[in-house]
Amino acid sequence: MLDNCEHVLAACVELAVALLHSCLDLTILGTSREPLRVAGEAIYQVPPLAMRQGNPGERSPEDEAIELLVERVRAVEPSFRLTPAHATSGARICQLLDGLPLAIELAAARTTTMSLAEVADRLDDPLKLLTLGPRSAPARQRTLSGAIDWSYRLLIEPERMLLRRLAIFSGGCSREAAAAVCAGPDVPSGTR
Repeated sequence: MLDNCEHVLAACVELAVALLHSCLDLTILGTSREPLRVAGEAIYQVPPLAMRQGNPGERSPEDEAIELLVERVRAVEPSFRLTPAHATSGARICQLLDGLPLAIELAAARTTTMSLAEVADRLDDPLKLLTLGPRSAPARQRTLSGAIDWSYRLLIEPERMLLRRLAIFSGGCSREAAAAVCAGPDVPSGTR
């Protein structure tokens, strides 16, 4: 397994190619924000955790996002039980955080000093609230802001420009809309 290949992509590609040529029955599982682009590579994009659409109060503990939240809250508060009120607040948290695992884990860490309802109510500014990751974790996993900064720094300047332009959309956009805001003479053709 090769984890977080994106920040050492060239070295991971070189290692994967050497290993695959040396060991004919080898399968490599790599995690990366970018494909390695080696022969035989199969790409699986990991989506956010599953959440039912609709009224947050109608969500159930079987939802992946809620399940992760409950698991992480129990890690800091072993006596925690998912009541209907907790389910509503927890579903709201997961919905506000788009089912993103790191953000959900950081929200759960806040329950040492706040209720789930208070966490949900304070998520109007998640970059200020989601700051209690484990001290033993890499800096990019301790805060939501750290994760965003780290990811942004991995981009080359044309990709950063495209990201800034695409940031006007909330909840996704069509290919046509993305092309409309990203088009221009200052955008290299390879990044469109």
